[in-house]
Amino acid sequence: MDKDDAVTPETTVSLASADEAEVLISGASGSTSVSISANAWTAITGSPGWYLLTLGSGSETGTLGNIEVVVQDASLCLPVRKSFFVVPANQYEAMFGTSFPLVDSSGDVTVAALSTTAKAEVNAECDTAITDAALATASALATVDMVVDDILADTNELQTDDIPTTLATIAAYIDTEISSIITTQSSHTSSLATIAAGVVTIDGIVDAILVDTAEIGTAGAGLTAVALGDVAHGGTAAVLTVERIIAESTTLNEPALKLTGNGTAAGFKTTGGATGPGLESLGGATSGAGASFSAQTEGHGIDAAAAGTARHGARFVGDGTGSGIYSQAGSSCTTGAIYAAAPGATNCDGFYGLGIGTGSGFHGAGGATGHGFEGTAGAGGNDFDGSLSSDALDLVLVDTKTLPNALEIIAAACIGIISGAGTGTEVFKGLDKTTTRASVTVDGSGNRSAITYV
Repeated sequence: MDKDDAVTPETTVSLASADEAEVLISGASGSTSVSISANAWTAITGSPGWYLLTLGSGSETGTLGNIEVVVQDASLCLPVRKSFFVVPANQYEAMFGTSFPLVDSSGDVTVAALSTTAKAEVNAECDTAITDAALATASALATVDMVVDDILADTNELQTDDIPTTLATIAAYIDTEISSIITTQSSHTSSLATIAAGVVTIDGIVDAILVDTAEIGTAGAGLTAVALGDVAHGGTAAVLTVERIIAESTTLNEPALKLTGNGTAAGFKTTGGATGPGLESLGGATSGAGASFSAQTEGHGIDAAAAGTARHGARFVGDGTGSGIYSQAGSSCTTGAIYAAAPGATNCDGFYGLGIGTGSGFHGAGGATGHGFEGTAGAGGNDFDGSLSSDALDLVLVDTKTLPNALEIIAAACIGIISGAGTGTEVFKGLDKTTTRASVTVDGSGNRSAITYV
């Protein structure tokens, strides 16, 4: 068609002078182009704008699949593009020719239309179908025929043989075999009796094991009733040697391990290693005690005695802001939550506390009406013998003021510098003569109506 109006047929298009005249071939290895500028190209009589193109059988149509014929001449006509499919010759003949028809005049597929490979594939499929259907082969049928002939021969023979005599012989043989089996079985009777007796003995042993197992209980629950005192021992104390014991209470508010002494013996006695503690316990996350000891009558909850010189009967070390030892007296206790008495040794302390860093050697907080610390002197001693740090004096309060601050105010009022006398506002300086300790509002008679303490 004409390049300008796209309507008028162009009858003078030449492949040799066209801008592009080629075949685009799409194959497995990609697309390639083959020039057709020299191919036969003739106009079709009576059909203006239509041309007959002859393609070669070599590089132009030698690849099966899609090809595109492209003719472009920008000075003359619109671009022309046409798609074709290259197929095998026998497929083309089967579709459009007469030498390899796929069906005959009745519409049935003809074998002649199949290639050698296709025929082999059809035969293989048929063989597989016959095998899957388990159809009898000629060889199998011949075997069956022979067996049938044998059966017929035997059947004919039965008509002339002495069948009753043969059956009697068979019956006698069966009786003989049965008698032999019975005799053999009788010889094993005594052995079976022995085996049965052995089974009874084994059953008794198994029953005893089951009784013991039931006593132990599921997951060893029955072992909780076993007393450690039953362990073989010598002397006056039971000996139980284990690598370690882990006791965990599964009942709320119940101890994991409870030990009670007898007479003068301790409920629990432990000896530490060369450098390790004899007992180490860790309390609960919030308020549970690592170890709880309760005394009976006149006894002690904890009785700790050093075994040698310069040793501690009991040693408690706090961690972080916690105390090394925390005690609380009972409701009717008269001797205190902690009772410490030195033995008969000379110059020995009943209680010795050593502070670390900014911690106190002893920290006591009084109750609602009680004392944080109360001491009673001996015959020639003091109720309290020690030294107080400046921080300790801050614990003594005078009308909400610490003792040091109260003394500063009193000293300023008694002997400090006064300014503003007679003006209605008097200011009292401390002993350092510069620091204001109190500001007092007074009237002409000297009555104080307001005081500010510093």
